[in-house]
Amino acid sequence: MIQDSDCRIGVPFIPIPAEKIAAIVITQSSDSASTVEPPDAETNAIAGHLSATAIMPHKATVVPIAH
Repeated sequence: MIQDSDCRIGVPFIPIPAEKIAAIVITQSSDSASTVEPPDAETNAIAGHLSATAIMPHKATVVPIAH
């Protein structure tokens, strides 16, 4: 039963089958911060589709991405 803010359910990791692990890299290097770029036309289009799906999921359509 969860009664306090420090109570947790589940596991503190994402379970992954061992056969899916190719390597474990141990390093002392720090993580680098990701650079966040301003949204471009493609990012705005994705956001628009997500917003439309959240508002009217019954009218959502799948739009193929051209490569």
